[in-house]
Amino acid sequence: MTELKSKKDRTQDWLQAHLGHLSLRCHQALSLEGYSLVCPQGHRVDSHKQGTYFLSNKSVDDHYDRQLFQARRRFIQESAYYAPLQDLLNQLVSDHQASLGHSNSPYRILDAGSGEGSHLAWLFSSRL
Repeated sequence: MTELKSKKDRTQDWLQAHLGHLSLRCHQALSLEGYSLVCPQGHRVDSHKQGTYFLSNKSVDDHYDRQLFQARRRFIQESAYYAPLQDLLNQLVSDHQASLGHSNSPYRILDAGSGEGSHLAWLFSSRL
C-alpha cells in the first residue's frame, strides 16, 4: 500500500530531487535543512505550513480574511453566476446514482478543495 504523504512532505521530496536547479538572491545552490532552503551565505527561506516556499523579493498579501470569505459566499449563494455549475453537479450526482440503481439511497460526496463549502451546501439543499 502506498504511503499517503502531506503536501508539505511531497514538496520536500521534490526539492530534494531538484535542489541543484534552485538559487536565491545570491544565485548559489541551495540545500535543504529541515523545512528550510539555505544557501552557503546564510540566506534562508522557510516553508509555509502548507508546504509552499515564497521565493520572491516582493511582499504579497495572500491572507484571506473573514470579510473576503463572506463576500465570496454571498456572491456564490446570491448570484446566478454559478447556477450552470451547480445544475451540472446536481445532474452528475443524479446520473451516477441512477447508473448504480440507487436513485433514492443515501450517498456520500467528498468536497475537497473547492472552497468553504457553498457548492456542497447548495447541492445538499437542492437534493432534499
